[in-house]
Amino acid sequence: MIPLLLLGLATVLTLPSPAPQWKERARFQREIMGISIKGEAIWMTDLRTGDLVLGDLATGREVKSRKTAATVPTGITRMGANLYYAARRQAFLYRLTPGQKDAPSPIPYYERWAHGLASDQKVLFVVDARGEKIHTVDPEDGTTIRSFPAPDTGIWGIAAGAGTLFVSSFIHNTVYVLDPATGWVLRSFPAPPGHISALAWDNGRLYAADQATGKIFMLEAPSDMKMVEDMPRTVRAQYRVVYAPVGRGRVRDLDIYLAVPPELPGQKILGALSFSPTPTNFLTDRWGQRVARFHYDELAEDRTVSVMWKGAFRLTRVRFQLRDLPVDGAPDMAAYLADDGKYDLASPTVTALSAKLGGTTPYSRALAAYRYLTGVIRYDRTGGWNNAARVLLRGTGSCSEYTFALVALLRKAKVPARYVGAIAERGGTWSFDDVYHRWAQAWLPGFGWVPMDANAGTGGTPASQGMAFGGRSNRHIVTTIGGGSSRYLGWNYNHNATYRSEGGLRLHETSYAQMVTQKNATDTPGCVVTQSPKPAVRIDPRNISTVPVMALPGPMAGHPAGNTQPLLKPSGTKNACRPQTSPGLLMYLVWGALMMFGGVALGLLWASRKGRPKKNRP
Repeated sequence: MIPLLLLGLATVLTLPSPAPQWKERARFQREIMGISIKGEAIWMTDLRTGDLVLGDLATGREVKSRKTAATVPTGITRMGANLYYAARRQAFLYRLTPGQKDAPSPIPYYERWAHGLASDQKVLFVVDARGEKIHTVDPEDGTTIRSFPAPDTGIWGIAAGAGTLFVSSFIHNTVYVLDPATGWVLRSFPAPPGHISALAWDNGRLYAADQATGKIFMLEAPSDMKMVEDMPRTVRAQYRVVYAPVGRGRVRDLDIYLAVPPELPGQKILGALSFSPTPTNFLTDRWGQRVARFHYDELAEDRTVSVMWKGAFRLTRVRFQLRDLPVDGAPDMAAYLADDGKYDLASPTVTALSAKLGGTTPYSRALAAYRYLTGVIRYDRTGGWNNAARVLLRGTGSCSEYTFALVALLRKAKVPARYVGAIAERGGTWSFDDVYHRWAQAWLPGFGWVPMDANAGTGGTPASQGMAFGGRSNRHIVTTIGGGSSRYLGWNYNHNATYRSEGGLRLHETSYAQMVTQKNATDTPGCVVTQSPKPAVRIDPRNISTVPVMALPGPMAGHPAGNTQPLLKPSGTKNACRPQTSPGLLMYLVWGALMMFGGVALGLLWASRKGRPKKNRP
């Protein structure tokens, strides 16, 4: 009972950071497609009636309405003394001046289906709902100045404010913050619940409208948010490494190091990790990474060794709301600016490239390095782990090589940088992984250590590219944090081993991770969090069998050359964390079998009676 209470308390104390708080300001009996707000006055376009409506946010009442020149009006925005509004399938953007009966002539619209509309008081921004683009338009003659892809599908709402563009996807219920010159996604956060069809910006506040309900929501000072955590989930995970001797002789002074997963934004450990066998001791390297050490004085050719950790984790998606903040009280970061073997900061390649990227602040320099790498490096997991200069010259790399290149460019630009290594979920509720993942982190003023995954940012949508700069998913468990070579882990992550060999004996290494998704860490039989480490277990080679699970090409941690060897599992044992068949499902299966059996029996009885000769009636 006590462990369960402790686990419940840990769950409460590690809840994710709250999402942005949207406040409902008013509700109008309108099917809203566009909004423009100034003070308490709100102009709306109504899809159902085609009206242009002026409302009062303070009272939630309509002040007046008028018919528009469009059958289906969409976005609306204010620019100077005029209101501009768009219409579906029409080649014009309409104008009117509030308080005046006559309206200025419309301007031509040369693109496709105009929907959302916004203005920074210099140009117009138009959402092309059919072409899934955002166009910058001259407000005088409708000329298209520039265009870029919309960050996501279902983009309707758009607003301009604080030097950025806010656009909303009603499909993924997300607000994206864009660079208006390039369309790059700078950050994102949840939109209000519902079918968000329009956005507006006024006096440091962002507003959103729900087409289905007519509700108007307000988010105060969205630029003040530092980080958003959402999409919480609980997983049970284990990481195992098996060493099997190959050849004749013996191994001496075998040290196996398992990286101990830390707590960090988006990752909370529920209860205590358990280890099997009990570690010899725990150590910490120069980067602050804690490792469990398993020491064996001697290992003969007939003995196999397996080590592992297990634990329950509360994972959330993390999105830092990155922007330029002043440098104030930065800690000593000299170690995270220094050169190391995989970075090669003195190479002409890294030096010349860093000089070209530009940027005047840590944030802008980090963004420039990230954007460059996502555009020029192609993913290719072959040939081991080369240093940053070689990767940049070659134009291809694995996730580790992306990371080495990004850390090098960041450090060369005087941005402190390091890396993290993780196991990844590669499946549904039950996941197996022996490929793993690594990405970079940069230290930015006001935010601290921020994830930057140039590998994940390559290709995909603008939304996914932006998410990988300053965000990470809830599908990884970080095991390792390092700034470079480590006394215990080397350049590896997750685990490492060192030993001396006699007689030509070598150790054949296999590692893999498993993750099980759970609603709660205590609701799956056999998967209760262990509060204290298990006692030491001696592995008997007679109880180990070689089971070829699958051929999964690709590198393991510490072995980038590839992995085609079979996995080693204890024979005659069941996995304690494999999902069990629930009693409800079992009951349905039994009931279905009984019904099937009864149906077959009745059918045979009916067939036998039908085949009998009929008796003559008297």
